[in-house]
Amino acid sequence: MPGTNPKGDEAVCATREGRKIESYTTGWIVEPQKQRLVIVGSMPWSGELAALCRQAGWEVFRLTGSSELACAILSRRPQVVILPLHTRDESGFLIAAKVKQARPKIRILLVGTGVDPAAARFARFVGATYVNGHQGLAALLREICQ
Repeated sequence: MPGTNPKGDEAVCATREGRKIESYTTGWIVEPQKQRLVIVGSMPWSGELAALCRQAGWEVFRLTGSSELACAILSRRPQVVILPLHTRDESGFLIAAKVKQARPKIRILLVGTGVDPAAARFARFVGATYVNGHQGLAALLREICQ
């Protein structure tokens, strides 16, 4: 039957504060062939980017903070994660390093507010790609689709 897991393998994702984010049954929550994107934080263009990616066939998940990211990565298995350089919880560089350690194949885009060679070098060091947010949605879409 669709949507059931005969083994009953259940997992619960929670934040550091202990709040339950979601529970899911492993084995059927994610379609393996679907491209998935996670956008962390509330950047001015997040809604428009999410809509464009959905039109292109991507499954898009928007998170308000980085504390929910671990759960989203485990349950949704995204190919791309978009992070601001700074969230209210911690540095985007630190988050990127943690994600790359856990899931090395995930592409991480760190979005800054201008041309910043030092940030671009450090992003590469932690396994991410720096994107100038002022270049617009076209630049972000190019990076997502690479």
